[in-house]
Amino acid sequence: LAQANDTVVRQKLSQPLPAYAPADYFETLGELAMDAKPAQPEVALRAMQRAVAIDPSRAFAWANIAWLETAPTGHVTPDAQKALEASMAACTLCDPDLVGWRFNFVLAHWADMPEATKRMAFEQADMLRWKGDRAEFLAGMRIKAEAAGIPYADYRNAVKTPVRKWELGPTAAVPAAPPAP
Repeated sequence: LAQANDTVVRQKLSQPLPAYAPADYFETLGELAMDAKPAQPEVALRAMQRAVAIDPSRAFAWANIAWLETAPTGHVTPDAQKALEASMAACTLCDPDLVGWRFNFVLAHWADMPEATKRMAFEQADMLRWKGDRAEFLAGMRIKAEAAGIPYADYRNAVKTPVRKWELGPTAAVPAAPPAP
């Protein structure tokens, strides 16, 4: 499906969702519906919801549901909040891009977010300081937050990171034990 041409994709998007298919199928269909010209958010939402019903560990699908639930009004609905929390629980630190997207989403919808979600977003985003080259992204998020009146430094300073940089990078080779006598 991901490799299908535009005609096949349009045809699939115009049909009712199948009674059963793997979670990958529904998540891919949802992504294609979001990328379609014009986008088909209703189809995307139904497909993503089917994907997570089959496999609740699909953190990207949960994040897409949060966005799709929020997009019509610009406000985080209770269903969007549940989806965001499910994404954060399913993939706390598994993908730096997803962690960054969720951090940006929380900052963009700060007034709609419960305190626990704000703190979790900062805790999870802390890994971006240690993993990969994300300094520019984090600097941009800090500027965005401060411009919106979000106390970025207070939240950032409250994070108690359980890991340090040397724990995330390649480990030094351990010398082999000397041969037994």
